Amino acid sequence: MAYGLEVKNNNQIMQISSEQAGRLGLSIYKSGYSRGILKSDVGATDLLFLKYNPNDATNNRNINFDRLVVDPFFSNNYLVFRSPYKTQGTDGVDDPRVYVNYAIARIHNNVAFTGSYGLQIKASNGTTVFDSRAFTTNSMMTIEEVKPSGYYSVGLDNSLQSNFVTTDPNKYICMNFSFGGWSATAGHWPNSEGIEVYPTNRSSINGKVGITYFGSTVTSAGSFGQIPIPTPNNSDIVAATIT
Repeated sequence: MAYGLEVKNNNQIMQISSEQAGRLGLSIYKSGYSRGILKSDVGATDLLFLKYNPNDATNNRNINFDRLVVDPFFSNNYLVFRSPYKTQGTDGVDDPRVYVNYAIARIHNNVAFTGSYGLQIKASNGTTVFDSRAFTTNSMMTIEEVKPSGYYSVGLDNSLQSNFVTTDPNKYICMNFSFGGWSATAGHWPNSEGIEVYPTNRSSINGKVGITYFGSTVTSAGSFGQIPIPTPNNSDIVAATIT
């Protein structure tokens, strides 16, 4: 480049470039531990990352795998984190919600900045590619793995579940692809997309732990009623570490 500012790490990976308007800064602006978040907290271009442990002290599921979907229909105001397998809470009331660690990432060009000090970098077209005021928390995100669309077809048959998004069950997964919700008419099977988390060893999936993608559509099967048919992911699946 002749003019402008570029920042690369020691592996020569571009991190900031004032000449690339499409390379926008991304930072965590909100995070926490909850069973859901306000729909208004997630903007149209925000990324929602979730980390789910079904066996932590709060969920206390005591199982070797569980599913997680993001449901926008459970509540008028909230995106709810739910397990299609969880139908009853400890109080005996039907409650499929589960607690997860969440982090919302926002591109710097869409952040409402406050304050007058820091470092701001704009591309020649006026797009803000970096602004230090966008870092409102101490959380740092590292993209670890990106799996392509159309590949991770998993579902009912465990033999299909050999394509792990990551073999680390403690990774955060970008769950924007799961905003389609859940269909109660199909029993506990989701008419949506989500992830399966394997916190303990399962020999039926090659003895691995980790996270897989799942997607299913519901179809009629005569006397057997409705059954889900596995479908491939329609978008890239992103795994990240957030500290």
